[in-house]
Amino acid sequence: MNTNSAFGHRAKKAFTLIETLLAVTILMMVFNIFYVYMQSQNRQILTIVQKNEVEELTNFAMQYLANDIKSARRASVVITPASLTLDRFIEEEKDTKQSAQLALMRVEYLFDASKRQLVRNASKYDPASYNESAGTFSTPPKLAETKTFDKITAFDLTKIEMPNIVGVDDMSKHMLGVDVKLSAEAANVLTHVSQKSFKEDKIYIRDEIAFKNQPFWNQNPKYSKVGPFSLKFTDPLTINLSQIEFLNWINSLKKASNVRLAFENINNSLMTSLANEALSRVTPLYSNFMSKLENEVKKQAKDIFADKIAQDYANSKEKVAAALLLKDYVLSRSAADCRALKNRIMTGALEEAEVKSFVKNNTEKLKKYRIISDEDVRAIDDATSSVEIVSRVSRLIYAAGPETPKLVFKFVETLAMAFANDIKKQICAAININAYVQKKIGELVDPAIDELLNVLGVKAMVDEIGKSELGSVAQAAVQSAVDSFKSWLKGQITQKLSEFTTQLLDTVTKSLTDGASGGQSQDDIVKQQRDRALSDDIGGAVNDMFSAVLITVSKNLLLGNKYDEASKSFVTSGAKDYLNSAFKDFDYQISSVLNANEQDALKNDEQIRRVQQIMNNK
Repeated sequence: MNTNSAFGHRAKKAFTLIETLLAVTILMMVFNIFYVYMQSQNRQILTIVQKNEVEELTNFAMQYLANDIKSARRASVVITPASLTLDRFIEEEKDTKQSAQLALMRVEYLFDASKRQLVRNASKYDPASYNESAGTFSTPPKLAETKTFDKITAFDLTKIEMPNIVGVDDMSKHMLGVDVKLSAEAANVLTHVSQKSFKEDKIYIRDEIAFKNQPFWNQNPKYSKVGPFSLKFTDPLTINLSQIEFLNWINSLKKASNVRLAFENINNSLMTSLANEALSRVTPLYSNFMSKLENEVKKQAKDIFADKIAQDYANSKEKVAAALLLKDYVLSRSAADCRALKNRIMTGALEEAEVKSFVKNNTEKLKKYRIISDEDVRAIDDATSSVEIVSRVSRLIYAAGPETPKLVFKFVETLAMAFANDIKKQICAAININAYVQKKIGELVDPAIDELLNVLGVKAMVDEIGKSELGSVAQAAVQSAVDSFKSWLKGQITQKLSEFTTQLLDTVTKSLTDGASGGQSQDDIVKQQRDRALSDDIGGAVNDMFSAVLITVSKNLLLGNKYDEASKSFVTSGAKDYLNSAFKDFDYQISSVLNANEQDALKNDEQIRRVQQIMNNK
């Protein structure tokens, strides 16, 4: 008798199979909820980070290409659809007692589209195998270094033709330079939307147009085993100014010049300046930010919450109904009220009076998503009809019970976007954004033109005019052509400046959305890259660093990280953490369901580092 009693007592303490399965299921749901949470919370900022990373990749590859092409040996550049080969001169110090000597290197770029790799192989020629009379090496160069650029999705090269120069044999071997187009792509692990970077640059062979040491003719050193004191030079590749070949080349730059490059320069400088200006306003406006968050911003979030749920969950009636009920509790009611509501939702024990009041307070939204009808509204107080209406609405909310944590997070996410928009409005007003942008653009036009001239090689030519052996008449002709080209550039920029200013102002003042903050679809990104590659439209020049910085600010303030101007970082200040507060009110613990990587992402360390870089880039 005692044995059976003890056995029975132990049996009551054991878990049944159903209880175990239920516990495991709930645990898996919680992990899934917060996995989705991390994707959503960070997609606005981490997308920007990944975009920057893929931009750095293409910039790095383009830098290598520019260095190699600019220093290429005359007539050695060979282009195929998937490769670039050239010989280039390098300096080599084999003996510290002697000056640096010239060495020759073979550089080959090979693009493998299937592996999304661009490989650079650099091989050195053996000086001992050089035959001066033939001007060739008897042995092939030996591989010295290999560099691989991953995630490259496109490698397009186009020869920039030389003008026809009288007296130069076999002009087909020569070229002014190479038009290089690079694309890179990296998958965003949070949004599952690829981030892409497209770079295009016209790289001119310094030896061919010789716009550094001899700006208006070309002399190519032959390889010499003797050393720098016995270098021999090929016959000069002379541009006959009497036939205005050089002047024709200057004029031909009008066809090659992409004015968008100047607008990109203006935009990047302005956005850095604007982001710095915005950051300087954060501390003075902090109190006002938080006051509005507790009042107007919360109300805005409540107003749009159901619409966001409907958008994110394909008009799910269950989730919309539950969201409409939760919106008046999340971050608005006591923890006791929130937990009591959660229990009533999970057990399907919503009270009749509670549901009736809910229907009356949310009539328009419930009607909008076909949860109730006009007839239901009229009959809600009818003793007979109300039973069916209350039962139907209660069942919908009960069905969404397992999604409660996800809906709580979605409310905080909606609040975060509304907060970012409010911060943006306040900072734009404090800066007087229209006047600021107009004034700044006016200051940046001439520097942008100078930078474009530098990229095209024209500025270096102008700097060297006084050092050349050209007569005064020829120098005047060249200077006149350059001035005319510069004037033409300024005219082109001025012509589009109004449209550019309007588009930029629209970009920095528009309300933030998921798309504006980084959550673009694959089709949107592909179209954007295609437009930038094929069009000279100024839209490709506008990027919104300003909004990206403000999203970082708003996110950190919402997580209780007060911005500190003195230390130029977001530091813990004891401010309210709205995300944790919302989950704790409903008895959910973030720390128990986030892994180490997810918690690191929540800290925003990488995003804060980017903001600090902007602040230091005055």
